[in-house]
Parts: sequence; structure tokens; C-alpha cells
Amino acid sequence: LVAGERSSAGKSTVALGLLSACLDAGFRPSELAYIKPATQCVSSTLCARWCEEHGVSCEHIGPVVFYRGYTRELLTQQAKARGIDEAGVTAADGASNDTCG
Repeated sequence: LVAGERSSAGKSTVALGLLSACLDAGFRPSELAYIKPATQCVSSTLCARWCEEHGVSCEHIGPVVFYRGYTRELLTQQAKARGIDEAGVTAADGASNDTCG
């Protein structure tokens, strides 16, 4: 499992590096697989395209798909429940972005 604290943290880069290293080490493509268990992107990803090109089994849309704005909505709901004003939630927006990856 490759995990990161945010979007664009390099998870796909690490995953591709691991998959490529496995191929270089002699694993056959049929012995490898890639799954992205949670995502906001439903379009093809870099990892999905790489897997397709190299014959590696891939599931680029896993069982959990968050809608755009999910994190912001969740933070807002939790903040209101804790009595935190909108400014506190807006400050958290600076630590996130809307990219998929």
C-alpha cells in the first residue's frame, strides 16, 4: 500500500517505481497488479496507462470514489459541530488542492 497525506504527494510516482522495479527484477506482468482503492478521479490515470502499456493488471477506479468537494464539505460539517467558524475551515483550504492524482 502506497499512501500519502494529500494529492500530488507522489503516490503514483512511487507506485510506478515499485512496479517498474518488479519488472526489472524479473517478475512477469501477470504476477503484478495495481489498484487505486480510493479516488476522486474517474478518468484514466498515469498508472492505469502505464499498466496497460506493460501488461500489468489494473483497477484504476477502486471501490471508494469521493465526489469533488467531499473533503471540504466534511471539514465544514465537523467544524460547525465543534463550534469552529468558517474562517478556520477556509484556512484549511490552503493545505489542499483540487488536482487528481
